Amino acid sequence: MLDLKPHLHEPDTLGLLALSVYPDPARLERARRQYQERGHWLLGLEEGGHVVGLIGLELTGPGRATIQHIGVRPDCRNQGTGRKLIDGAIIQLGLDTLQAETDADAARFYERCGFAVTSLGEVYPGVERFRAVRTT
Repeated sequence: MLDLKPHLHEPDTLGLLALSVYPDPARLERARRQYQERGHWLLGLEEGGHVVGLIGLELTGPGRATIQHIGVRPDCRNQGTGRKLIDGAIIQLGLDTLQAETDADAARFYERCGFAVTSLGEVYPGVERFRAVRTT
């Protein structure tokens, strides 16, 4: 796992981050600035000399973090990259608890990665959200 904070201005890093942000330049810029703050981590997974995915987290307490973003290159999806990002972040940051808020499609991904997923109900009109929590 690589610390991507020093690479926040590089096109490859921003391209991966853009995969996990609603396609809006203002949102991408807010996400980029977020990872410059203390308590936020942006980690990348390198394979074959290239960063193939990233995971952004906010530390919420000792041994606890919340996933803010996960982005995986399209040609590296469905190959375990997301799971490797999650497992690598847990190890690198020494996490006991990792959580995320997500939509119905991603809830299945989190379940496959060992998270307990519960519905938060209709958080936005017509949109059900889920909380995913994994403890080690």
